Amino acid sequence: MINGIVINDSGFVGMRCTMLFMLLLFIDLGNGEVTSLHGFFAGSLKYQSTIEAILSSRPYFENGPSRNVTVLAGQPALLQCRVRNLGDKVVSWVRARDLAVLASSTESHTSDMRVASLHDADTDEWTLRINPAAIKDSGIYLCQINIEPKLQWPVSLRVEAAVAKISGPTEVYVRSGSTISLLCTLKGPTGSPALPHWFQEGRPVALDSPRGGVSLETERTESGMTSKLMLTRAVVADGGNYTCAPPGAESASVVVHVLNGEQHAAMQRNRNSCLANRSSILWVSITLVMYSWTHWNVPR
Repeated sequence: MINGIVINDSGFVGMRCTMLFMLLLFIDLGNGEVTSLHGFFAGSLKYQSTIEAILSSRPYFENGPSRNVTVLAGQPALLQCRVRNLGDKVVSWVRARDLAVLASSTESHTSDMRVASLHDADTDEWTLRINPAAIKDSGIYLCQINIEPKLQWPVSLRVEAAVAKISGPTEVYVRSGSTISLLCTLKGPTGSPALPHWFQEGRPVALDSPRGGVSLETERTESGMTSKLMLTRAVVADGGNYTCAPPGAESASVVVHVLNGEQHAAMQRNRNSCLANRSSILWVSITLVMYSWTHWNVPR
């Protein structure tokens, strides 16, 4: 029993078999039919077929599928149970937190198009698929057989978020005609994140754009994934907010400024002016410090 939920496995089946045999044997002893050791074994053989027939008609869960599933947000979550001797009974999937019946057999009972119940008629396995999984889907799900008392196989689902980060400053300045290169790193606590999508000012970046020169390099690593977006021969229209967004995960953004020749020259002049001002301020500060030190240390 787990959290008040009855679990039926092979050990429980064996216990029921023993109890049922003893009950039948006790009934026969009351009728005086078993009076010797020979009779005892005769009684065992007599009820063996009866016990097997009763047990073979009752469904039970077989150990095997994991009761703890962890996936990254944006990936499919597959929850499984294995049912033996189902017969004419029905397997349902129930969300424990609100007791919502998500599916019965392979028929869905939810408007959530991400949820589906899968079953191959040649196997005893039943699968609840949530694709793509989101953080909100975390919780306990019950694989349930409609007999009394109801048999339930609980599966715990944990959906964890991947985190995206774009390398470098949050604002990038490039000259027109040069290459815009943005590197997005995706990290998650388990598994590999789903492929991220790139957006410019909220619009998907098209690799087959008429402008040409747009490419994407994706590499899976031990800790997650990297996605590198490059735009050659940058023009002013290529500037704006760029977002790296993994499905169902935390996104990252950067603002790109594409400067033409005049803008770049003006920016360079402003930068040189700022450096000159900083140098002047530093020289004045040093002079004041030296004057103060000399003034206060002159013998009076």
